[in-house]
Amino acid sequence: KLVKLLTDATENGTREEFSKVMEKRNFNANNVSAGREYIEAYVPFIHYAERVYEAATAPAEGHYIEADNESGEMQIHAEEEEMASAK
Repeated sequence: KLVKLLTDATENGTREEFSKVMEKRNFNANNVSAGREYIEAYVPFIHYAERVYEAATAPAEGHYIEADNESGEMQIHAEEEEMASAK
């Protein structure tokens, strides 16, 4: 269910942003205002697509412990160590 929920949301958002671009795509190259309207649709579409891709391909952030490859000991991430030492 989660995969379908995420897939549907991504597909709907992509289609919605893309349709805005397609509505403005065939503007008169001599009409500066129409060109701006196209860019105002195009830029958010590209940013949306980039955010979706980055979210899908980036590792999930979180608080977790991982093994130190050399010693085999468990190590808390450096960010967590910095936060703990700042207290």
